[in-house]
Amino acid sequence: MVAEHLQHGYDPLYRDEPSHLRTVDRSVARGRETMRHTVFLIAVLGVCGCDGSGGDERDAVEDRADLADSEVVGDVADGDDGDRAEDVADAAEVLDTDMGSDPGETSDDAADVPDMGPETDPGETYDDAADVPDTGPETDPSDARDDAETPDACAATTCPAEGAECGTIGDGCGGTLDCGPCVFPAVCGGGGTPNVCGAPAPCGTAPAGSSPEQAEAFDVVQAIRARVGVPCLSMIPAINTSAQNHAVYMRLNAGTSCTASAHDEVAGCAGFTGEWFTDRMWAAGYRGTGMTEIMHFTGDATAAIDGWLVTLWHRIPLVHPNMLDFGAGIEPGGAEVMDFGDFQAVDRNGVWVYPPDGMAGVPPYGGTEYPVPPDPPASCGGAYGTFVSILFDSSATVSFDTHELRGPAGPVEHGWMVPSGYEFWLAWGSYAMIPCPLAPATTYTVHVAGTVNGVRFDRTTTFTTE
Repeated sequence: MVAEHLQHGYDPLYRDEPSHLRTVDRSVARGRETMRHTVFLIAVLGVCGCDGSGGDERDAVEDRADLADSEVVGDVADGDDGDRAEDVADAAEVLDTDMGSDPGETSDDAADVPDMGPETDPGETYDDAADVPDTGPETDPSDARDDAETPDACAATTCPAEGAECGTIGDGCGGTLDCGPCVFPAVCGGGGTPNVCGAPAPCGTAPAGSSPEQAEAFDVVQAIRARVGVPCLSMIPAINTSAQNHAVYMRLNAGTSCTASAHDEVAGCAGFTGEWFTDRMWAAGYRGTGMTEIMHFTGDATAAIDGWLVTLWHRIPLVHPNMLDFGAGIEPGGAEVMDFGDFQAVDRNGVWVYPPDGMAGVPPYGGTEYPVPPDPPASCGGAYGTFVSILFDSSATVSFDTHELRGPAGPVEHGWMVPSGYEFWLAWGSYAMIPCPLAPATTYTVHVAGTVNGVRFDRTTTFTTE
């Protein structure tokens, strides 16, 4: 049996006591979440890893009435303001000249509040700035003005009209349009033009000093992220060092109590560089925020990545749109280790799916792990099929109308994982379909629709099992 491990958490906000992260809730830099840092242990088979005061308002209206009255009524204009009731009555008569042609009308017409339009009564002698605005429909048929002065409803634009092929744009009326995804290998904005599909920007090469195994890990991870349509990761030499140090530690202490917990190192054991992965990243010189460590024991970088990708939780740092920094350590006889740090900004209304559209050779099974994914349908007998991840920006507000998986025979029953109820960051913006094991060499269709930050999305993708 091959064991696979995952550990996650934020890097210390207070570096004088970094090891305390294992037991203490810490308010994170995002300013809103608090998470409990937890060690995850995953056992797998084979190579896989497996939601006013009315008085103030009345006084203001009376003051406005006085202002209007002072412009046209003699006994107010000449300074005689002792008779407040008479002033207000006079002002009401003045205001009434804006309401109709009935000379006998002596009371305010509530329907005429407010009127900011052009005047049609040549006899009106005061400026509309003194008018009480007209908010209601007209009820006096003799009123020369009507609600036709209200501006026409906004005519929203469209994605084709704006030349937008992908991503999200404003609709010109205060809303947002979802212009959809690009077809692989193109990515949105890849050619340098926003909202236009183009070739993805190259991710470059592994940094100088990387081992051949680290360079292999770099290339494989970047290719997967390009396939999903999320930004490149930055391979950081200091994180390479921390991951490689821990992989060596695992080899030097294999089979001893020093490796009883795969992610923890024990002071005094050979190769010790830090108790927890964030301690080791700090000791190696990384000054970003430590996020996650994943481990495997295949002896090969590519095989380890393939194993992580068939799980629900372990795949997330590899394909999460917000992930930014990583490093790898591969030590034959020890372990394959990847450490991750920091987040990057992405389209807050973006939608990403794994397996990505058109992907072939997808394993039809899903791995078991801890934290344990939500149960598959009861008919599965506890066995997991291919996890289908739907990913969003970690701060997005998401609502689903539809999440459907279909095979040649029709809809495929599946469990459904949502972020609520999970405290660790791996769940942020992560949703998943959890079916029974799928049929081999079969094409499946994924259809998801709903809103992200109030913007409609509708995605249909396909993948084919091996």
